[in-house]
Amino acid sequence: HNFYQSSLAADKSLKVLNYIDEFKLKIRSEGCSVIKSNIASSVAYLYDVVFRPYS
Repeated sequence: HNFYQSSLAADKSLKVLNYIDEFKLKIRSEGCSVIKSNIASSVAYLYDVVFRPYS
């Protein structure tokens, strides 16, 4: 059970890291105007992934 919890946590943090990398690439390629429109949804997504209790 503990192992499952920790591997689930590792999986989630890996997803977050991948998402952040993708976001950085988007920032480089698309520029500032897109970031402003996307930042709220990105923050909401990250919050959902990281802080939602494990189901």
